[in-house]
This record gives sequence, structure tokens and C-alpha cells, in this order.
Amino acid sequence: MNKVINNQNASKTKKKIYLLKTFDSDLTVFRQRVGVDRSRSTYMKYLIVRNHLEDFIRIHYGKADIRLDELSEEFIRLFCKHLLDKGLTQSTVWLYQIPLKRVCSQAFKNGQIPTNPCSDYHIRPNVKARRYLTEGELKLLMTKEIPDPKMAFTRDMFVFSCWTGISFADLKSLTEDQLIEIGKSLWIVSQRKKTQTLFRIKLMKVPMAIMKQYEPERTDAHIFNIGSYTVMNDRLKRLSKICGFHEPLTFHIARHTFATIAMTNGMPIESISSILGHTSIATTQIYAKLTSAKLSGDVDRLERVLRSHKLTQ
Repeated sequence: MNKVINNQNASKTKKKIYLLKTFDSDLTVFRQRVGVDRSRSTYMKYLIVRNHLEDFIRIHYGKADIRLDELSEEFIRLFCKHLLDKGLTQSTVWLYQIPLKRVCSQAFKNGQIPTNPCSDYHIRPNVKARRYLTEGELKLLMTKEIPDPKMAFTRDMFVFSCWTGISFADLKSLTEDQLIEIGKSLWIVSQRKKTQTLFRIKLMKVPMAIMKQYEPERTDAHIFNIGSYTVMNDRLKRLSKICGFHEPLTFHIARHTFATIAMTNGMPIESISSILGHTSIATTQIYAKLTSAKLSGDVDRLERVLRSHKLTQ
């Protein structure tokens, strides 16, 4: 609808607004927020997109910049094709068109352009199968004898994430004030560092035991003394080989594991989404893979219900 209905406020805006200048202005503000409520990796992604746009505008339009009110759905379509022609995957192109659509949407909202040229154009990512540990693999990892204390600690942090769905960044920054007693249970209540979205996790026995095990090693308010993401993931790769896994472990896999096991065992997707701190159920539907075992069980339960209703023989 945004594209069809003209923004009447835009007709009052006489100043010509240019795409790359707008992007640069946003990047300046974004850079100042890195480390506060924005990540450096996201900033770098926006910077890469900006440079791709500059290259695209120069090649296809012979200009150094282009006015926002000159943009059309064809512009974003050609930009995505430009990225594909450069050898980027469709999933990467999907990721890179998001900042462009955000700039267009904000300009329309602010009355800087009469229509939103990106509102009706959509490109879908190619969703890859997400690696996760089966219950058997998780049990093997949990019970494996690990003599090296640092390797054992890394294993325990991965297991903690498998039982809670917490991300590495949120686990690393977890502090005592984020542990809240509700009823007779202990919960993690906080905001995701990545999205600032609220998440709530009721702690089960395994993560509770891991917290208690490492409590004597606390040096400040942080629950765990966790090293860098690179160091921890390097150790996880070694743990993968020790356990005989075909693919290296990462902390992303721990979140996948929690989501998949939770869904397989009947936890509603709304609850999984809340625990993971997702901003939409659609994200969880990709994250928490519906396994064949889950689907089979669901169909079996449906058949039993239908039999009780005498709909089948």
C-alpha cells in the first residue's frame, strides 16, 4: 500500500535527498553506537552494502549518486541482479537488500519521497539445513571425559547454551542481576545484545548445576569468565574431533540444538521464540527445524485423536 498511496508530505519537501549521502549520514550515527547498542559486524555489513550501491549506481546510471525520489522497484531489482552477477549467493543478496529497503522505508516515513519503491519487492534467502546435535550426540558430549580444564569449561558453556538457547554474546555478558527468582525457580531475564529483544529462560537442572560448579571461579558480577568467541570456537572444533562429530561445533549450533530438541519434544513455537529472543515467529520457524520425528509424532497423535472421534476404522 505504501507504494500505491503517495506521501502528501513529500510534496512539501523541496530539498533533493540523495541515496548515498543518506546512507553515509546513517553510517556516521551507526558507527557512534557500535559497542553501545549496535555490533561492529552489522556496521561493517552496512558499509559493504553502501560500497556495492556506489558501484552499482556508477555502472548502471553513470552517476556518483542518485536522488531518492528517482528510485523505483526496478532499481532494487537491478541492484539485486547486480549482486548476483558479481557471484554473491541469493542468501547474501537477501541480507544486503535489507539496509537499502530500510533507507527507502525511513525516507518515505519522513516524507522525503512520495512513494516507497521497495515496498512491493521481495527476495527470499536460500535457507540451508541448520546443524544441530541430536539428543544422543548431546548426551555423548555431556558425558565425555575431558581432562583439560579449559576444554572442559568450553564444553560446559556449549552445553549450557544447548539447555537454555542463550547466544554466546548473551552468555558472555550474563551477570548476577539478570538472574531472577520467580516462584521457586531461577530465571534468566535480560535483553539480547544483538537485537535488544527481551528474553526469559527458566533454568533447568543441567544449567543450574553448571552455574554452581563454576561459582567459586567468579571474579566479578559475571556468572562465567568466558574468553573470546574465536578462542572458544577453536576449542569447540577440537571437541568435535574428540567426540567424533563430522562437523565442527559452534555456539550457533548450541542454539539450533535447543530449538530443535524443544520443538521435537512438544514445546510450542511461541515459547521457543520467547526463550530465544526472536523478534518474530518467522525467524523461529527457520531456526527450530521441524524434524521428521516431530512430524511423525504429531501425525500419530492426530490419528489417535481422530480414532477416538470415530473418524477412522
